[in-house]
Amino acid sequence: MQKVVLIILLALTLAAIASVAFGSNWLLQKLTIEKNGTLLQDMNRDGRPDYRETWNHGNLISIEQDSNHDGRFDALTLFNNGEAYATQFDTNYDGRYDYRETWNSNGGHKVEVWRNGHFEAIDLPPSQPEK
Repeated sequence: MQKVVLIILLALTLAAIASVAFGSNWLLQKLTIEKNGTLLQDMNRDGRPDYRETWNHGNLISIEQDSNHDGRFDALTLFNNGEAYATQFDTNYDGRYDYRETWNSNGGHKVEVWRNGHFEAIDLPPSQPEK
């Protein structure tokens, strides 16, 4: 049994070294996520992270994205038990979320915008039945 564990550890170590040597840090990122709960990626390779996942004990907590590549995250999705329950956006890129959507387990959906120092609900048109 100890031999099998050592072989697996050696294989993972060699894979990590090879991934760094060949310019891919995917395996190191996946191993890091178990350790510190955060996965950062620079999707457009400009030297600044523009994608971040936050995990807690193997559960996805949130995903943040920098959609305009200014170095600040402007989209946030929150998860509970693997299901998205809220999304927020900074639509004018001033560093504050000003639009959010939330869902509940009963299928309820709410949209709010930031006005006059707080979020205000927007009335949604009734959903159309599927054809």
